[in-house]
Amino acid sequence: MELQQEKSNAPYQIQAYEPGTLTISNQCYRQSLLIHSGKLLTNWRPTKMSELIASDFEQIIELNPELMLLGTGSTLIIPPATLLAPLYEHKIKVEWMQTRAACHTYTILASEERDVLAALLIE
Repeated sequence: MELQQEKSNAPYQIQAYEPGTLTISNQCYRQSLLIHSGKLLTNWRPTKMSELIASDFEQIIELNPELMLLGTGSTLIIPPATLLAPLYEHKIKVEWMQTRAACHTYTILASEERDVLAALLIE
């Protein structure tokens, strides 16, 4: 599904998501990734929610966004609070949703120049 393009000055524009593929600024990615304030980190380890562990949030904590959008893949999976505890301890707000919705929400918030990070699971 292609996303409607929002007017944004962000250097990385999320254009489409299908399970297994993200299209960002005309480049296809087949791995989970983090996108935040002009940074695109393609080395994020987990591919699906069942692989996600607390230490996977270390990169996010270093970036220290105000809000993290967790794209849980093609289905909505509510993460346990204990998993998200490291983010809460660093006062990072967290919202979780399907990856498609997280892409759309990130695009809108980034166009408003909000301090938002999208952690997008590919599956």
